[in-house]
Amino acid sequence: MAKRPQKPAPKPRLRPLYQKTFIRAWREHREMSQEELAYKVGEYLREAGISEKGYSYASIGRIENGRMPYSQPIMEGIADALGVTVATLIAEPPPQEGEEMPPDRETLIQLWHDVRRTVRR
Repeated sequence: MAKRPQKPAPKPRLRPLYQKTFIRAWREHREMSQEELAYKVGEYLREAGISEKGYSYASIGRIENGRMPYSQPIMEGIADALGVTVATLIAEPPPQEGEEMPPDRETLIQLWHDVRRTVRR
């Protein structure tokens, strides 16, 4: 009996997928296009003195799909444009209709200080 030809092994992905974020969900929740978000991120980076050139909608799409890594300044720019914290972009989806928004940065900091005062001995 003849041997059956073996299937070639599947090719490994050339590029890894990066950590999932909720950037797309928050962008859609804010009814913002990738172009609008990219423009605001570019403005944020210029104001911070990080970049002199703009930021592209293609880069936003690649970050949303996990095909491009993100840096702290980029995440800060996206968070600023969407009105949420960086931690929220990474860990929390936008609220469903009728749900409350997650707390903003100042509220979280205030809660942290309040807890620290009550725990001190």
